Amino acid sequence: MKKIISIIILSVIIIPVAGLAETSIVQTKNKLEEIKQQREELKNKIKIEKENFRKEISSTTQNIENKREKVENQIEKKIGKKLDEKRTSIANKFEEAIKNLKDLLLRIENKIAKIEERNTVATSTIELLINSKENIIIAEKELTTLENKLAETISTSTKKTYLSDIKIQSDKTKEIIKTTHKSIIDIIESLKPGLLKGEVKATSTSND
Repeated sequence: MKKIISIIILSVIIIPVAGLAETSIVQTKNKLEEIKQQREELKNKIKIEKENFRKEISSTTQNIENKREKVENQIEKKIGKKLDEKRTSIANKFEEAIKNLKDLLLRIENKIAKIEERNTVATSTIELLINSKENIIIAEKELTTLENKLAETISTSTKKTYLSDIKIQSDKTKEIIKTTHKSIIDIIESLKPGLLKGEVKATSTSND
């Protein structure tokens, strides 16, 4: 009789433990599957991000290449000669600076025209505007001279003179760009405060 009771007691104890063990195993398996799924999702996400990054890099590289080719074509068309990548890079910095000043001057000229519809703009302001336009023309001429010098063929014997000429012409081009920038600032300052408030900040982006 005692033996039967002992067996019953053991059965009562073992069965729940076995059930708990089985439940624990199922939960562990489910957890592992969940972790595995999360890892797969993460791997896929990383893969997609990498692919998008590659596309962005490829697109950016292509845009830079297209822009450089466009600049090279513009310079070649202007001076009738082709520059290599290094010399194009030098010329392009000046091209961009002059373009920015021309764009800024155009915006200011349009605003002056609108102001004229309501008020009379001082003669001195118009004179400054004309002066700035003349400076732009001079800057473009100096840059064309620089680009022609950059296109010159050099040899070992002429390299020193060539570099000196490039330095001198670069400085001349840079100086007239600075002068043009200053003349545009003078236009803004000659007008009533606030009329061209948005343009003052834009002038700070031009070359020093």
